[in-house]
Amino acid sequence: MEATDVQHGVQPPPGHDEAVEAARLLIAAPLGAGLRQDYRDATGRDLTGPEPLTVTGFVYRGRAEGAAPGALAACGQHRCVRLFTQVTGGRWIDTRRFVIDLSARTVSRLG
Repeated sequence: MEATDVQHGVQPPPGHDEAVEAARLLIAAPLGAGLRQDYRDATGRDLTGPEPLTVTGFVYRGRAEGAAPGALAACGQHRCVRLFTQVTGGRWIDTRRFVIDLSARTVSRLG
């Protein structure tokens, strides 16, 4: 090891299990209707869980990233995730506007 660094107010990137859980919450949420429809359009099948998706999660820090809607004000203290989703082996489905608060188990939409 050559060096270490300490930072405050940051979180490590979400692991695979966190990204999958965030996808599970988004799929089940009313706000996930567009994701479910896009998946159906792409595959002809219903999306009932995250298994047929490839998901990558990124930390959402709320106010540190600019204006955060009221429901997301706790992000940065809560574990909040934005997702990039792809039908495994297929097309991408745009879910960038959604933030999943894993701590509160809620889904919100940005602007």
